[in-house]
Amino acid sequence: MKYTFFQLVFFGFQFTIKVRMNKGVSYVVNEKGEKISVVFSVNYLKPSHIEDLIDVLVSESRVNEPVVALEDV
Repeated sequence: MKYTFFQLVFFGFQFTIKVRMNKGVSYVVNEKGEKISVVFSVNYLKPSHIEDLIDVLVSESRVNEPVVALEDV
């Protein structure tokens, strides 16, 4: 697998990240080779896929919020 290395400076901290490149998808991996982040190229995604991805991200971000019954809304 081909990796590309990037040097980043973020709030004064310097990081070296290793990115695994695929067609339309890039993975940021840690020093153990574990995927820790993913970057999608919107050029390879359909608008409906982007909407689905946003829906999943929003629902995952709300997983620990209390449930409200429909009658209470």
